[in-house]
Amino acid sequence: MKKHLSILSTPLLLLGLSILAFGIQVFWLGYYLDDWVVLYNIFRGGYERLGAYSFAVNRPFGAWPWWMGFKLLGYSPLGWQIWSIFWRWLTSVLLWLGFTRIWTEKKLQIALASALFVVYPIFLQQTNSVTFSDHWICFALYAASILCMVLAIQSRRFFLPLTVLALILSGLELFALEYFVGLELLRFVLIWFLLRDIPQTKKRFLGALGHSLPYIALFGGFLVWRLAFMPTSGSDRNTPEIATGLLADPFHTVPGAALHAIQDIAEAFLGTWYKTYQPSTISISPMSNLAGWGVGVLAFGLAWIFFLRQSQMEPDVERNSRENAVWMAFSFSVMVAGFLPAWAIGQYLVTTEHYADRYGLAAMFGASLFLVSLSEFFLRRKPQIILICILIGLGVGFHFRLANNFRYSWEKQTRLAWQMRWRMPGLQPHTAVYGDGVLSLGSWVDIAWLNFLYSKPSPSLSVSEDYWYYDINKFNEDRIPQPGQSLSEKRLENISFQGSTSDSVVIQFKTVDQQCLWVVDNSDDINPYLNSRLRVVLPLSNPDRVVFENADNTAHLQAIFSPEPPHDWCYYFEKADLAVQQKQWATVQQLWVEVESKKLSTIVAAEYLPFIYGTAAGGDFQTALAISERAKMINRKMDVPVCKLWEQILLSQPLAGDTALQKEVRDRLGCN
Repeated sequence: MKKHLSILSTPLLLLGLSILAFGIQVFWLGYYLDDWVVLYNIFRGGYERLGAYSFAVNRPFGAWPWWMGFKLLGYSPLGWQIWSIFWRWLTSVLLWLGFTRIWTEKKLQIALASALFVVYPIFLQQTNSVTFSDHWICFALYAASILCMVLAIQSRRFFLPLTVLALILSGLELFALEYFVGLELLRFVLIWFLLRDIPQTKKRFLGALGHSLPYIALFGGFLVWRLAFMPTSGSDRNTPEIATGLLADPFHTVPGAALHAIQDIAEAFLGTWYKTYQPSTISISPMSNLAGWGVGVLAFGLAWIFFLRQSQMEPDVERNSRENAVWMAFSFSVMVAGFLPAWAIGQYLVTTEHYADRYGLAAMFGASLFLVSLSEFFLRRKPQIILICILIGLGVGFHFRLANNFRYSWEKQTRLAWQMRWRMPGLQPHTAVYGDGVLSLGSWVDIAWLNFLYSKPSPSLSVSEDYWYYDINKFNEDRIPQPGQSLSEKRLENISFQGSTSDSVVIQFKTVDQQCLWVVDNSDDINPYLNSRLRVVLPLSNPDRVVFENADNTAHLQAIFSPEPPHDWCYYFEKADLAVQQKQWATVQQLWVEVESKKLSTIVAAEYLPFIYGTAAGGDFQTALAISERAKMINRKMDVPVCKLWEQILLSQPLAGDTALQKEVRDRLGCN
């Protein structure tokens, strides 16, 4: 019984650290970045469309991990978050199992490295659960392959089936994703250490080579396929230009590549830790920031108690010994091997490129081993454990605080999605949408986000997207689109669009603090809150592109953006604005009654305009005048919009001759 508990204790510790770092906030996290592209392709055309997307980004066999996750989890954000964390935890457990089978005398050191690895602060996109679930799945497959390889060599009875299984697992991860190719180079070294009981060097070498041959053959076959036969949709964005440059022109290639490699190595085991204890993060506001430090302290205490007890069961080793130096050199090589695929294509951890942290994912276990071996080389057992546990606590606290940012981002996405569906239940196909900022995180992600919100599934791969999004902040002054201009767009991510600027909707949702989503057109030109850059595209806006009833494709949205937010001010504003467009005056009046009963209000005075127009058009002039006075009290710049709106009301039949109402408008609102 004690033996079983001992075997489970380290996996349970790794699970606890994973939950503290990533699991506490999973109920409030959602989808980010390329998560939307993957989900949209699944929604739009199932596995065939997803496979076409994977092929377009030069991974012909890379779609199956996403599809497996989707078949199990559907569109549940919570399910995907737990799924991704599970594979990260499983990777750490499998690496721990595999390496401790080789180095039975270093169980404590490998357990320390595994705990450090599971919270290592290089990779910062754990919350992008769909996008990087395939990375963790492939990393786990690599770790499982190593474990099966070790067990096969140690077990004559099951050598063949375990070897076959190890090769299958290796092939699955190699052909799906290229991130862990460098780690495959370690197999011979791992087998060499595994056969350390063979005294003769030649016999040991031949034994290691013999066991390595199946894996060398598989790896060689992969390289031939990858470099010579892999089909592409055009260019290969992962061409190993640095690797070929080293062969063709080493004199010019080596200095730059070596400098970048040194920077990455220094960042991996030293520089990356600075962000975990930056002085600016030591604050009591917001409370979630303080909670991050509390979680970090809890993780430190948990790890310290665990490893202190573990150290008492494992004898101390002689520091500065040759064996420790060899172990440290091997750990360093594991880190370097993890970086090799990125370096081969000219990508680096230390770069100005956004989201480059993914290039360090495969190097994290090596960096963890190297930090542990380095500390073992210079420190005695207890100080070493304290140091590593401090780093574990810092890593947990950092990831917890990082998740706060993604939680806030998801809240914004959810609010925006519901406001869009409240105001625009549907959009006619081939509609371009212009806005004053990013919907999710910009570029092709926003396009996928918008299409996921409004499109319908399509069995045809040749069909272009129904909608396209343009962030007006990214427009050059000399490239402002004109009415009637044709639109033809295409992205590498296998998405395209054909339309016209005349079939557009212009929205504003970011410019003013605490504003709701607005659908704007030429009538909003005098709105003092309007984004100045949006004014130039107002002539393109055609609110008639809005479809008033659209209940055909809401199930997947309910699964993602649920529950529906409370009906606050923005809900009533969106519904009133939609009702005004439909000329449903009674609906506007009823919405205003509910607003008053709930004592809702806004600091953005322009958002009272639909209620003014709707209540007046429905015949309730006194309520409309009272709302007008409220709007003008908030912002005196509303004088012109309010008076223009009343001019429109008074000119409508049968009110044109109502002089008493005209006088009251002049007296109460100061309109001429």
